[in-house]
Amino acid sequence: MKKARNVAGHYNHSSQAAEKLASLASMRGLLKCSLDNDVITRWWSTKALCESLVTLELEIRFLQSETAASCHLTEDDWLTIKAADSLLEPFMVVQRGLEGEHYVTNSLVIPLIASLREKLNAVIVKYTGEQDSELLAQRILPTAESMLIVFNQKFGDGTRIVEYLRGTRQQPCGFYPQQVCATALDPRTKTLVGIPKDEKAGVWDLLLNECVSHMITRCPEVPSVTTEVSAGKSSLPKETMGLFDSMMCDEDEENEGSEEAVNVRSDIESSSPSLSIISGEDVRAAYRKIVELEIASYRATARLTFEDEKKQANNPLNWWKLNAVLYPNLAKYAKRVLAIPATSAPSERIFSVAGQIVTKKRNRLTGDSVTLLVWLHGAWEEVEKYLAAEQKKDNRKRPRE
Repeated sequence: MKKARNVAGHYNHSSQAAEKLASLASMRGLLKCSLDNDVITRWWSTKALCESLVTLELEIRFLQSETAASCHLTEDDWLTIKAADSLLEPFMVVQRGLEGEHYVTNSLVIPLIASLREKLNAVIVKYTGEQDSELLAQRILPTAESMLIVFNQKFGDGTRIVEYLRGTRQQPCGFYPQQVCATALDPRTKTLVGIPKDEKAGVWDLLLNECVSHMITRCPEVPSVTTEVSAGKSSLPKETMGLFDSMMCDEDEENEGSEEAVNVRSDIESSSPSLSIISGEDVRAAYRKIVELEIASYRATARLTFEDEKKQANNPLNWWKLNAVLYPNLAKYAKRVLAIPATSAPSERIFSVAGQIVTKKRNRLTGDSVTLLVWLHGAWEEVEKYLAAEQKKDNRKRPRE
């Protein structure tokens, strides 16, 4: 990668070389006409560097005779860059998917992490048996193995999903209970893709306990019993959607809760007819039976697809809004955990915007002014849509000449 950084540095520090590169790229009709720099504090910049080199490979090869020897890339170097680009591609896709702020992300963490683990293992298997390029295997294999070790230390090895542990220096190791419950409560991921089959029952037990605890804390009164079952939009990046295409094919467990729902409903109907008078320790038992019924009924419904027939994204929060009357207690907890963002990227973007607004020359802005300016920056796209709509209305009202 040192040679790759040298090439990027040459074209980014020489205006003449940059102009030649851009000219050749424009002749080929490429939108990307420059190389990205590799910044040590940002892992994705390495991916951006490799991607830009692969995109402009023909132009760089053509101009290589005009560069210093330290910028010359051999065939093995190009293979290494392409392999590194392929290795980092899933990480970039997952990051873009989880850092969104206009759609639900908390429920996507476990499936996407499982997908990343599978792809890392696939790379290790591929280059362990690589015979065509031993040098390439020597360069990529140790990197992939080291990445997998750190990856498993952070997110676990894919087992014991319901166990939340803390690693060194109190760093989280695994997934928070809210993330596990969010995966189960998202009608798009309710089949628990990415979770071992022998652990899926534990996930539903965890959801039951968390939901009952939440209901007792937030709604101490005993809820009504729901006996009906029913089988409902934010846009996920297209590249992230691709990761789910191969993962969402197992839907054998979608209707496994129907028989369980009937059994739980029978237990509730055969119990005390007046749940409203239950108090004390019996409240938790009453809650548990009612939430069991709602979970079983919810599991019996069909999984919500990520896109509808018109290729528009389905929003799980809208689904819960429409079905809240069927699962009133489960819906309250679902809205709570699904609203949690998977990453801090949205809030960091807000701080970045605020830093661009409050500068040395604008250091006397009041807090209210900064708040309004930050809001206007984020809402400007909606403002433009509103202005365009108003302009159309004015054009329709004007008499034709």
